[in-house]
Amino acid sequence: VKKALYYVYEAKRNAEVAPGVGRETDMVLITSEGVRRMTAADIASLEVIHKQALSLESPGFATAVENIDFAEVIPDESQTARETEN
Repeated sequence: VKKALYYVYEAKRNAEVAPGVGRETDMVLITSEGVRRMTAADIASLEVIHKQALSLESPGFATAVENIDFAEVIPDESQTARETEN
């Protein structure tokens, strides 16, 4: 899952050269446990690794992705609202 999150982030960053794709990033993780919004700290961690990857595809890149320590994710408010309604 961590690799997938990173590669989604990388794809989004690469897409920013296209018209209509902004710099702001929101990410949501959907699992069997529910929908969770990634925090700003999580996205900042992905950005640090992205910069490493751009600098030289360093040998530490794969290790950095594996060692991402995502903060406690915040439940998606829209998901919480739907659950409350039921």
